[in-house]
Amino acid sequence: MTPETIQALLQDFFAAAGRKDIEAWVGCFAEDGVSHDPVGGIPTQGHANLHQFYGSIFESFDRIELTQDSTFLSGSGAAVKWTGTGRGKSGREVLFDGIYVFELNEDAKIQLLLAYWDPAEMLTELLQ
Repeated sequence: MTPETIQALLQDFFAAAGRKDIEAWVGCFAEDGVSHDPVGGIPTQGHANLHQFYGSIFESFDRIELTQDSTFLSGSGAAVKWTGTGRGKSGREVLFDGIYVFELNEDAKIQLLLAYWDPAEMLTELLQ
């Protein structure tokens, strides 16, 4: 797998978040892909479950953007330090950050996503 292939998938992944395009976001995952978002929580597997889980998150925002701050490629994977900004349905602005670790399959789809961040902090800001 080439670095350009991995970069293209990452670009699609982060752009889909900014558009709140749940179909494109889930389409970045393998059919049986697994997301640990965040690590330590209950993993989400498969397109239907990913659609439900991330759809509910996207619906909490009027606007959301995830920006790749630093990207590190290795083999068939990548680690990305990212920053998120958004405005919740309440009108509150939020700023949050974290690290995603991606493992891609031979079709250049996300087979495994490990997300290191604190959603509780972001939700507290979002819902105040």
